[in-house]
Amino acid sequence: MSLTNDMERALLEIANELGDRMPEIVIYRDSQGQYDRVRHRNGVFGGFDSIGAKSLMEALAAVKSQTGAKAANPTSEPPSSITA
Repeated sequence: MSLTNDMERALLEIANELGDRMPEIVIYRDSQGQYDRVRHRNGVFGGFDSIGAKSLMEALAAVKSQTGAKAANPTSEPPSSITA
């Protein structure tokens, strides 16, 4: 099963691991390399928001402009640590 199709479980895993440090904004990369936003409340899946970005930096900039949030500024693409 793909991460997209099992996002509920993935978010619960992340929330269990991070606890109260669960980020408000979650961005994921799908199997076609497109970055999108995952809506959630305290790790409970709420749906997807299309960003359509081709890089993490582009996705962070899009989310920042949409929400006014202070997006992180990573120096490289994060590893994919959750597999479905």
